[in-house]
Amino acid sequence: MISSDQRYLALLQKTSNRIDHKFNMSFSINILNRETQVVNKVGVARTAVESQRIFRWCPTGNDYIFWQDGHLYYTDSPESTSSVRISNGPPNWEHGIFDWVYEEEIFGRDSKAVWWSESGKKLAYLSYEKLKEKSILMISYNHSEKYPNILELPYPKTHEKHLPTYVINIWDKKTQNSKQMDVQLRDS
Repeated sequence: MISSDQRYLALLQKTSNRIDHKFNMSFSINILNRETQVVNKVGVARTAVESQRIFRWCPTGNDYIFWQDGHLYYTDSPESTSSVRISNGPPNWEHGIFDWVYEEEIFGRDSKAVWWSESGKKLAYLSYEKLKEKSILMISYNHSEKYPNILELPYPKTHEKHLPTYVINIWDKKTQNSKQMDVQLRDS
Protein backbone atom coordinates (compact mmCIF):
# COMPACT_ATOMS: atom_id res chain seq x y z
CA MET A 1 0.00 0.00 0.00
CA ILE A 2 1.49 3.30 -1.06
CA SER A 3 1.00 6.64 0.71
CA SER A 4 -0.95 9.34 -1.08
CA ASP A 5 2.21 11.41 -1.54
CA GLN A 6 3.89 8.36 -3.14
CA ARG A 7 6.89 8.61 -0.77
CA TYR A 8 6.20 5.56 1.41
CA LEU A 9 5.24 1.96 0.93
CA ALA A 10 3.54 -0.03 3.71
CA LEU A 11 4.61 -3.68 3.75
CA LEU A 12 2.28 -6.09 5.54
CA GLN A 13 3.46 -9.53 6.60
CA LYS A 14 0.97 -11.99 8.06
CA THR A 15 1.91 -12.83 11.65
CA SER A 16 -1.17 -14.64 12.85
CA ASN A 17 -0.60 -18.34 13.37
CA ARG A 18 -4.32 -18.86 13.35
CA ILE A 19 -5.45 -20.91 10.43
CA ASP A 20 -9.13 -20.67 11.22
CA HIS A 21 -10.35 -17.61 9.35
CA LYS A 22 -9.06 -14.45 7.76
CA PHE A 23 -11.23 -12.53 10.24
CA ASN A 24 -8.49 -13.04 12.85
CA MET A 25 -5.52 -12.18 10.65
CA SER A 26 -2.93 -9.83 12.02
CA PHE A 27 0.13 -8.38 10.41
CA SER A 28 3.56 -7.04 11.17
CA ILE A 29 3.72 -3.76 9.29
CA ASN A 30 6.83 -1.93 8.13
CA ILE A 31 6.96 1.31 6.15
CA LEU A 32 9.64 1.76 3.51
CA ASN A 33 10.79 5.26 2.57
CA ARG A 34 11.08 4.85 -1.19
CA GLU A 35 13.78 7.53 -1.50
CA THR A 36 16.10 6.68 1.41
CA GLN A 37 15.20 2.96 1.66
CA VAL A 38 14.88 3.38 5.46
CA VAL A 39 12.31 1.04 7.03
CA ASN A 40 10.20 2.06 10.03
CA LYS A 41 8.11 -0.33 12.14
CA VAL A 42 4.41 0.38 12.77
CA GLY A 43 3.14 -0.08 16.32
CA VAL A 44 2.68 1.54 19.70
CA ALA A 45 6.19 0.59 20.86
CA ARG A 46 7.51 -0.19 17.35
CA THR A 47 8.84 -3.62 18.31
CA ALA A 48 9.04 -6.77 16.22
CA VAL A 49 6.53 -8.60 18.44
CA GLU A 50 3.66 -6.15 17.85
CA SER A 51 1.00 -6.93 15.30
CA GLN A 52 -1.87 -4.98 13.81
CA ARG A 53 -5.15 -5.84 12.10
CA ILE A 54 -5.79 -2.55 10.29
CA PHE A 55 -3.57 -0.05 8.52
CA ARG A 56 -4.92 2.93 6.55
CA TRP A 57 -3.00 5.80 4.99
CA CYS A 58 -4.60 9.23 5.26
CA PRO A 59 -5.85 10.27 1.80
CA THR A 60 -3.57 13.32 1.99
CA GLY A 61 0.11 13.25 3.00
CA ASN A 62 1.77 10.30 4.72
CA ASP A 63 0.11 10.06 8.13
CA TYR A 64 -1.81 6.90 8.98
CA ILE A 65 -3.93 4.99 11.47
CA PHE A 66 -3.54 1.42 12.68
CA TRP A 67 -5.39 -1.02 14.94
CA GLN A 68 -3.56 -2.76 17.76
CA ASP A 69 -4.88 -4.58 20.84
CA GLY A 70 -8.47 -3.40 20.40
CA HIS A 71 -7.74 0.29 19.81
CA LEU A 72 -7.05 2.66 16.93
CA TYR A 73 -3.89 4.76 16.85
CA TYR A 74 -2.81 7.72 14.74
CA THR A 75 0.76 8.46 13.63
CA ASP A 76 1.57 11.74 11.90
CA SER A 77 4.57 10.44 9.92
CA PRO A 78 6.38 7.14 9.30
CA GLU A 79 9.45 8.67 11.00
CA SER A 80 7.47 9.70 14.09
CA THR A 81 8.44 7.96 17.33
CA SER A 82 5.02 8.20 18.96
CA SER A 83 1.40 7.39 18.21
CA VAL A 84 -1.80 8.88 19.61
CA ARG A 85 -4.58 6.57 20.75
CA ILE A 86 -7.76 7.64 18.97
CA SER A 87 -10.30 5.27 20.51
CA ASN A 88 -11.29 5.18 24.15
CA GLY A 89 -13.59 3.08 26.23
CA PRO A 90 -13.80 0.03 28.45
CA PRO A 91 -11.88 -3.15 27.58
CA ASN A 92 -15.03 -4.96 26.42
CA TRP A 93 -15.33 -2.63 23.39
CA GLU A 94 -13.73 -3.10 19.96
CA HIS A 95 -12.90 -0.14 17.76
CA GLY A 96 -12.43 0.05 14.00
CA ILE A 97 -13.32 -3.55 13.19
CA PHE A 98 -16.57 -5.35 12.57
CA ASP A 99 -17.70 -8.47 14.33
CA TRP A 100 -17.81 -11.55 12.13
CA VAL A 101 -21.45 -11.16 11.09
CA TYR A 102 -21.07 -7.53 9.98
CA GLU A 103 -17.84 -8.19 8.11
CA GLU A 104 -18.91 -11.38 6.40
CA GLU A 105 -22.60 -10.84 5.77
CA ILE A 106 -23.29 -7.10 5.68
CA PHE A 107 -20.27 -5.02 4.64
CA GLY A 108 -18.31 -7.71 2.83
CA ARG A 109 -14.94 -9.30 3.17
CA ASP A 110 -11.90 -7.11 3.68
CA SER A 111 -14.10 -4.32 5.05
CA LYS A 112 -12.87 -2.39 8.03
CA ALA A 113 -14.95 -0.08 10.18
CA VAL A 114 -12.79 3.02 9.56
CA TRP A 115 -13.25 5.74 6.95
CA TRP A 116 -11.11 8.83 6.32
CA SER A 117 -12.78 12.00 5.07
CA GLU A 118 -11.60 13.07 1.61
CA SER A 119 -9.72 15.99 3.16
CA GLY A 120 -7.97 13.68 5.64
CA LYS A 121 -9.00 15.96 8.51
CA LYS A 122 -11.49 13.56 10.10
CA LEU A 123 -11.80 9.83 10.62
CA ALA A 124 -15.07 7.98 11.22
CA TYR A 125 -14.90 4.62 12.98
CA LEU A 126 -17.35 2.18 14.46
CA SER A 127 -17.14 0.73 17.95
CA TYR A 128 -19.15 -2.08 19.46
CA GLU A 129 -19.52 -3.76 22.80
CA LYS A 130 -18.41 -7.38 22.89
CA LEU A 131 -21.29 -9.27 24.47
CA LYS A 132 -21.69 -12.88 25.48
CA GLU A 133 -23.69 -13.76 22.41
CA LYS A 134 -24.66 -17.22 21.40
CA SER A 135 -22.14 -18.79 19.08
CA ILE A 136 -22.25 -20.94 16.00
CA LEU A 137 -19.78 -23.62 15.02
CA MET A 138 -18.19 -23.48 11.59
CA ILE A 139 -15.84 -25.82 9.84
CA SER A 140 -12.77 -24.25 8.27
CA TYR A 141 -10.47 -25.99 5.84
CA ASN A 142 -6.82 -25.21 5.33
CA HIS A 143 -4.79 -26.76 2.54
CA SER A 144 -1.78 -27.24 4.80
CA GLU A 145 -3.75 -29.26 7.38
CA LYS A 146 -5.05 -32.80 7.04
CA TYR A 147 -8.16 -32.18 9.12
CA PRO A 148 -10.61 -29.28 9.25
CA ASN A 149 -10.74 -26.85 12.15
CA ILE A 150 -13.90 -26.12 14.08
CA LEU A 151 -14.46 -22.44 14.78
CA GLU A 152 -16.74 -20.99 17.40
CA LEU A 153 -17.92 -17.53 16.37
CA PRO A 154 -20.28 -15.15 18.18
CA TYR A 155 -23.32 -14.94 15.93
CA PRO A 156 -26.20 -12.74 17.07
CA LYS A 157 -29.57 -13.54 15.55
CA THR A 158 -32.58 -11.30 15.09
CA HIS A 159 -34.82 -10.92 18.16
CA GLU A 160 -32.13 -12.04 20.61
CA LYS A 161 -32.25 -10.30 23.97
CA HIS A 162 -28.73 -8.90 23.66
CA LEU A 163 -27.63 -7.73 20.24
CA PRO A 164 -24.38 -5.87 19.62
CA THR A 165 -24.64 -2.12 19.89
CA TYR A 166 -22.59 -0.17 17.37
CA VAL A 167 -21.71 3.50 17.73
CA ILE A 168 -20.14 5.83 15.19
CA ASN A 169 -17.26 8.00 16.34
CA ILE A 170 -15.80 10.97 14.49
CA TRP A 171 -12.17 11.77 15.29
CA ASP A 172 -10.82 15.22 14.45
CA LYS A 173 -7.14 15.25 13.51
CA LYS A 174 -6.67 18.90 14.52
CA THR A 175 -8.14 18.63 18.04
CA GLN A 176 -7.30 14.91 18.38
CA ASN A 177 -10.68 14.32 20.02
CA SER A 178 -13.35 11.77 19.21
CA LYS A 179 -17.06 12.54 19.33
CA GLN A 180 -19.60 9.74 19.62
CA MET A 181 -22.62 10.11 17.37
CA ASP A 182 -26.07 8.94 18.48
CA VAL A 183 -27.44 6.86 15.61
CA GLN A 184 -29.41 4.18 17.43
CA LEU A 185 -32.64 3.07 15.79
CA ARG A 186 -35.77 3.67 17.80
CA ASP A 187 -38.70 1.27 18.07
CA SER A 188 -41.72 2.46 16.08
